[in-house]
This record gives sequence, C-alpha cells and structure tokens, in this order.
Amino acid sequence: MSNNLVSVNTERLAFDTSDINSKLTDTKREIKTIYENVQTLNGMWDGPANDEFAKQFESDYLNITKVFHNIDRFVKHLEECHRKYAGCENRVDELVNEISI
Repeated sequence: MSNNLVSVNTERLAFDTSDINSKLTDTKREIKTIYENVQTLNGMWDGPANDEFAKQFESDYLNITKVFHNIDRFVKHLEECHRKYAGCENRVDELVNEISI
C-alpha cells in the first residue's frame, strides 16, 4: 500500500522563500550594474565587433530577465503555499485547544 503523506516544515519554507527572494534581489542588482557598465562600454568603441557584442549581450540580458520573472513567480507561489500551510497549522492548533477532556 502506498503512503501519500507529505510533511511540510512551515518555518523552513518561510526561511527558504525569504532566502531565495533575497538572493534574487541581489542578483538583479548585480545584473543591473552589469547592464549599466555594458551601456557605458558600448559608447567607447564602434564597429562590427561592438555591434556583435551588443547584440549578444541584449539577447543574454533578455534571457536573464525572463529567468528573473520565472523565479519571481516561483517565490510568489512559495509564499502562497506558506500562507496556506501556516493557516492549516493554526487551525489545527485552534481545534486541538478547543478539545476539553
């Protein structure tokens, strides 16, 4: 017989969600700095090599912004899961506390 029990540590879920979100914010800040530096670099030289570099960088930048969007959605989902699990735990605590023996 298969056991379909799922165990969730809500404190760990909250910690992990916050940690992912913090690291994402830091990474976005670093990518913004890189983007600004590349824009400055683009003004320093002309020619086919610059055009190719700029084209590739813009493609890479677009890809990383898509990744950021997906991670943002994932974090929002984790936050919603945490809210639901914590609500269930609180409700169970309330029900247990209502039992009089």
